[in-house]
Amino acid sequence: MTDSRADLTPSSSIPLAYFALAFPATIPVGTGPDSVAVGSDGVWVSGEFSEEIVRIDPAEDVVVERVPIANRPKGLAISESRVWFAVQASGVGHRGGRLVVGPGGLEGSIDPSYMSWAGTISSLSAAYDGLVGYARRGGSEGTQIVPNLAVSLPVVTAGETRYEFRLRSGIRYSDGTLVRASDFRRAFERAFGTGLVGREVPLQGAEACTRGSCDLSRGVRTNDATGTIVFRLRRPDSEFLRTLTIVAPIPRGTPDRDTGTRPVPSTGPYMIESYVPDRALTLVRNPYFHVSSSVARPDGFPDEIEFRLGGPRTDVPAVERAQVDVAGFPLDREDVREELDAFRARHPSQFHVHAEQATVLLFLNTTHAPFDDVRVRRAVNYAVDRAAISGSYGGPTYALPTCQLRPPGTIGFRRYCPYTAAPSRTGEWRAPDLRRARRLVAASGTRGMRVTVWTYPGFWEAAAGGSVRALEQLGYRASIRRAADLDSYIAKVTDEKTRGVQAGMIGWYGVPRTASSLFELLRCVPPDLSFFCDERTDARIERALEVQATDPDRAIALWTRIERDIVDLAPWVPLFTPSHSLLVSKRVGNYQFNPESRLLLDQLWVR
Repeated sequence: MTDSRADLTPSSSIPLAYFALAFPATIPVGTGPDSVAVGSDGVWVSGEFSEEIVRIDPAEDVVVERVPIANRPKGLAISESRVWFAVQASGVGHRGGRLVVGPGGLEGSIDPSYMSWAGTISSLSAAYDGLVGYARRGGSEGTQIVPNLAVSLPVVTAGETRYEFRLRSGIRYSDGTLVRASDFRRAFERAFGTGLVGREVPLQGAEACTRGSCDLSRGVRTNDATGTIVFRLRRPDSEFLRTLTIVAPIPRGTPDRDTGTRPVPSTGPYMIESYVPDRALTLVRNPYFHVSSSVARPDGFPDEIEFRLGGPRTDVPAVERAQVDVAGFPLDREDVREELDAFRARHPSQFHVHAEQATVLLFLNTTHAPFDDVRVRRAVNYAVDRAAISGSYGGPTYALPTCQLRPPGTIGFRRYCPYTAAPSRTGEWRAPDLRRARRLVAASGTRGMRVTVWTYPGFWEAAAGGSVRALEQLGYRASIRRAADLDSYIAKVTDEKTRGVQAGMIGWYGVPRTASSLFELLRCVPPDLSFFCDERTDARIERALEVQATDPDRAIALWTRIERDIVDLAPWVPLFTPSHSLLVSKRVGNYQFNPESRLLLDQLWVR
């Protein structure tokens, strides 16, 4: 057998799966073909969703045996004429209980159109659905986009600019209201400009949207009678399906403003029962939920999920006593890291570390002196001690030094770091190069200027301190200024009237894994925090987006060259790729970490 593959063909009813051999034979084998093994008695194929294993007679091109099993098969092997298979751990007997999540997972709005923080989107993904979603599984399987509230993946026509979906029938919100196709247009109109969806999404009509005023009648056409939703784009957008994973339908009658503490009805297995800011948010079962797709939206295991929003974030003993079941901890405090190391030694199976799809960096405002001079921006990149900053967060295990905007998990990522002593082909940062940095500052004539690095109390302060030390070593009179809170910080650094601030800390979290990740932040409209606008770079980004929409593989090389040129122009000083630790109590089982949705809280078992 020279070629074998599994093909899942979407249908308006039950999808049929086929096993296609190298010769023109199509053999129905069940739903979700997962693994193939070849033995002397035939070809064996596992059906993940039909929960069976079938045997094909390749001479007759037919299924000659079906073996039902009690759970989803997860692999096949043949040894000594016997077929061996693994299965996914069964959830039988694990439904129920109350899962308690410690402080730190939720920030900002809980309104699905206004959520802009990756942790909040992840935490509330158990409640809100999109037309499509990432497979609700851990590991690499969780990167696949599959139909969720839509019957199937879209029919894409008109040169990759027209996406047509059909809504599953009978879906209801947690208040019993029927979900309508028009709810998705309302969702997009509400979400534009809130931080969830930006103007980079090329829906027709979106270019005229402002926060609180948006008419997408040209870009989102819906028919409630037939359940069809048609999106029309101004240009192809390879990221559009990903955008659809985070936009949940909004029922009619929902205010156009952020609903605050009043929950928006949801479609997932859970709904928000109550929310008291800085105290607690509680999810309970949605009485109108039923499983339409076990891949995109399986049922949840806990009966209740409580997020504790107040109190200390460093209470490791609470996890050991099972008073808290899931907790993440800040890594910028040495005393906390010591507690975590001790916990890890005592309970290694309850301690997990995951690399974030994120970058923490210092942005340099290219419209303010001294950073309007590229020599100064490069000097800061050379001077900053990324190893020392990484050490403030626990070292490379938790904070891996980087010189690039994109984190390593993105497609086509290749390390590149010209800002290091002893640069090498591997592109890794090794050490600061102060001699070269000081020569650049001397040539710029800016030594002795005042520089203020902005931040706000919390995680980024150690990185801000390391950045100020580098500026002082270059001869600048540098200091840190702290905003009162995150909201006032964001308002300050994005103020277009004052053109922001000289420099400041930021962390981009939940970065898409696509090759074009984060480059939209460098477009001339709207500006990024560094107010960087280079028309040549802007044109190259536009061209790469066009190529990516139709030929993603060819676009990878374009993005790599653009990224290197942006590193050389140095509007930012990337510092490290963060990781985070998660502790779970002894009551918790079925730990699954999804690369896109993070820890799948709804899939945890609570003993």
